Amino acid sequence: MMSGKKQPVLLFFSICFCLVLLSGMARAKVGDEGASQKWANIEGFRSAQFGMKERDVLKAIFKDFKIHRKKVSRFEHPN
Repeated sequence: MMSGKKQPVLLFFSICFCLVLLSGMARAKVGDEGASQKWANIEGFRSAQFGMKERDVLKAIFKDFKIHRKKVSRFEHPN
């Protein structure tokens, strides 16, 4: 068994641990605060922008990744 001096110390630290744990749980926010954020405005990826001609996109690919146009494959999305 534990000695008489260790029991109050253990009880004190147990209570402190519980208070810290519960105070952290109380601070957690529940609600829809994230819903009020603005939508992101995405205009493209790196140098390529939506609405560019294919030639300009190939130039942007070379600028960003140093891949020549003959090594770039192309396909149309089925949707």
